[in-house]
Amino acid sequence: MENKLNKKYQYGWYGTCDAECTSKFLDGYVDRKYIESIIRVSLVDGKSFEKFTAYDPASHGWVDNLPEGQTFDDYINPEFKHLECGMGYLIVRNSDNLDKVPVIEGLTIADFDGSSGGFVAVNGCPEPTPTPTPFEPYINALSAIPNYNYTGTDFSLAPGEVVVTLKVNLQYAKKWQYSTDNNNWVVVSEDSNGNANTEVKFKIGPGNYTIYVHGISANGTLGKATTSKDTIQLQVIAPTPTPTPAPLPTPTPTQTPTPTPTPVDCSCTPDGNEKVTVTSQNFESDGVLYEQFESGTEVGYDPDGFKSGTASQVILSFENGVFVGSIRFTGVVVDVNTFYIKTSKDGKCYMGTADNSNRVGPVNNVVLAQVELLPECDPTPTPIPEDCCHGMSEQTVVDSKIQDNGNYVTGEPIDVTGTLCWKTFTAKANVGANYPVSFIDDSFEFGGLSINVQGVMDTSDTSINNVFKFTSSDGSCYEGRLKDPNNINVFDKVN
Repeated sequence: MENKLNKKYQYGWYGTCDAECTSKFLDGYVDRKYIESIIRVSLVDGKSFEKFTAYDPASHGWVDNLPEGQTFDDYINPEFKHLECGMGYLIVRNSDNLDKVPVIEGLTIADFDGSSGGFVAVNGCPEPTPTPTPFEPYINALSAIPNYNYTGTDFSLAPGEVVVTLKVNLQYAKKWQYSTDNNNWVVVSEDSNGNANTEVKFKIGPGNYTIYVHGISANGTLGKATTSKDTIQLQVIAPTPTPTPAPLPTPTPTQTPTPTPTPVDCSCTPDGNEKVTVTSQNFESDGVLYEQFESGTEVGYDPDGFKSGTASQVILSFENGVFVGSIRFTGVVVDVNTFYIKTSKDGKCYMGTADNSNRVGPVNNVVLAQVELLPECDPTPTPIPEDCCHGMSEQTVVDSKIQDNGNYVTGEPIDVTGTLCWKTFTAKANVGANYPVSFIDDSFEFGGLSINVQGVMDTSDTSINNVFKFTSSDGSCYEGRLKDPNNINVFDKVN
């Protein structure tokens, strides 16, 4: 704010609530020579007055010889060198220059007509109304499925390449991006409402990949929350070459033999890696000790991923925190090495990498992520127990996540695995919701779920489509209603 000092004596107040205020030092004030003095109430006792004498520094030659960092006012006005925000002052103009009208930016003149509004109040400026914080975008990588029998025309495939369908779930995100190397990102076109299950297709060659996804907010910036980004593992297996058929020795017609089908490669550990099958709780092979693995578990790793050392240990766990097993090596330490686990219980494949990011001393704590094998390698799903999920029309497997079966339900487990069941949702909701679920009571001591529902659901106490049932891998059955996404929904144990 600028106010003209057009009278010999004028009261004013420095600083307003309309703009940010900082103290104004008078050493560099350009209209200083038109001011005789500035008077304020003493800051020490509030009973006397203090005076700033302006003078014109340009009329004193000794000013040019001041030490570096010092000003004219350090000697002339050492106790009163600047205007403080929120204080009143009496300005006295220089009688020799009354034809010049000085201006002090930020000073509000106390005019007689009462037009000087906007003073800083005695009790400070009112608190501004805070701008609501927008929701951070949410993204969940649901699945990455390679199509080994692609027949479409959208992609031209080189030998060995496949088309991958990447599915994600979005909330509060207008756009999202993905990358197979955490560097070369591809931005996917915006969704109509920012809340959807959506997918994208791309081609890729054989190999093991980590696919990275990241949600983009409505203002075009990448989300900063941990739920704004996700990863999923993908394994693309190289095709088995078709052997060249041998020519028939004679043209004599013979019965055409039944062709031998090409065996499906369902191995988890890639060729060239060390691979063992654990047969006991403390299993030793070639000087390597495998501890607490379930019998029948396949364990693989790269034999070249070590360096010289005394000893090292790798502790393996699933993404939900469930402990898998421990491997102890002697005579070497882990450098950078990828470990592969194929469980004996469900036949699924998992992988994780040990490196400096998860190493403490000689111990690496590795989190395993599931690797998608060929569809033919999927284990036979566990049948729904008749006494728990009877009457439900939908089911899905719950392992490291609540798998998407295409009926608007996904989510994350909390220290449990098993099967989730519900009534079929017939339509997609405009806005979905996450429902926290705890078993038996609200302490999560017995595990629970975070269920994301994108279908149209009636959450009342008499509804039939908000009832969910869960059968845990230990045979326990839980049942309850999803009623409130902002509070814990408790499921009772029914067997």
